[in-house]
Amino acid sequence: MNLVEFIIIKTFRLQKISLLILLVALLSKPAWSQKVDSVKLEFLVNEAERLYTEALIIYQADSLVIEEYFGVGHPDSLTELMSCTKGIVALAVICLLEDELIDSIQTPVYVFYPEWNCGLKKNVTLEHLLTMTSGLQDYRNTNIEIYPSNNFIDLALSSDLVEIPGEKFRYNNKSTNLLSGIIEIATGRRMDYYIADRIFKPLGIEEFKWALDSSGNPMGMAGCQLKASDFVKIGILIANDGLFNGQQILSKENIKKITTPGKNKSDYGYLWWLTYDQTELCYKTEILEELCRLGASFSLISHLELLLKEYNSKPLIYYRYHEEILNYWWKLVTILGPNNLAYIYKHVSPENKITRQVFKGEIRSISARGWLGNYLVIDLTSKIVGVRTISYRSFSNKNNFAVGEENFLNFERLVTNILKED
Repeated sequence: MNLVEFIIIKTFRLQKISLLILLVALLSKPAWSQKVDSVKLEFLVNEAERLYTEALIIYQADSLVIEEYFGVGHPDSLTELMSCTKGIVALAVICLLEDELIDSIQTPVYVFYPEWNCGLKKNVTLEHLLTMTSGLQDYRNTNIEIYPSNNFIDLALSSDLVEIPGEKFRYNNKSTNLLSGIIEIATGRRMDYYIADRIFKPLGIEEFKWALDSSGNPMGMAGCQLKASDFVKIGILIANDGLFNGQQILSKENIKKITTPGKNKSDYGYLWWLTYDQTELCYKTEILEELCRLGASFSLISHLELLLKEYNSKPLIYYRYHEEILNYWWKLVTILGPNNLAYIYKHVSPENKITRQVFKGEIRSISARGWLGNYLVIDLTSKIVGVRTISYRSFSNKNNFAVGEENFLNFERLVTNILKED
């Protein structure tokens, strides 16, 4: 089955197309069809359907490769993007810079909230909020503090700093919610209204929803609902360096800022995840040294030594990254066991960090990632843009998935690997 036949078959599954469109598809191959591997594309589509995806859309160099909807998915459905919302918020902050509403990303938070002009808080900047290095206290589980709160922004403002700003990366929902308030102060408009006019309207995005807290503040950490066909436009904008349909919505210089690696986490930019050509993953040898100092059991030390010997400094090639990561963690659990892991986490590595990553080569792709396995992936080299959306209606942990499948962890790899090999 060639690529054109594959597209036609898939299209017939979803909609009744006219004979004219069918003839066009048969007689004129789109430019991308010479580059896309039909076998890899078909595998991706089958995986998406198997894992309860609601919408799958892929573009390559501005050309639509495939648009599929499964199960309850529908072209007109608005889907909660979960933490992918953070990527849109980052673009809004870049717009503030572009519109000269802020002087720089290093602008202190106290410029907007003078009560922070004291202690360590006076050192927190917008860049710290964008790179998750503010040091602001936060529980990863948003049900503990954030959702019970009436005002997400006030909650962030009143929280303490538990670390020196800029010192450590901590995934932080509170600090992202604070950006919502900053954007409103800088623009004089509620964040979702500003984004609607500044980003969505030029992209032709007319329909969206944005979750608000009880005080009427739009969330920064999540809450944006878009059609998948509109969400993919965000990726096309980034892939084209801020250009969309001939209009320069953001400058190339400023759009590139979101891919700037953080000083303390090389695979995270401005609320966007970064993936490199190659990654080396190894266990921290200092953990073994600390266990020996603490007098840990011989069994624990010997098992950890086995892991270090077998897996340390093993390169992880880009396309196999997620599979290798899952293999590492599976080995970690099966060889050490839950009791030994708990001991390490309690006494040696309270951050649950037993491994370290070393990134090599160039940044290959960037992605916005959300709970349940919502993704927007952009391959910076091939200009492939892929979206996968899913809602609670389709997501279920009752299925017999392998480790990592529930959230479609290898979606980014599969999307950016659909081109034919040279």
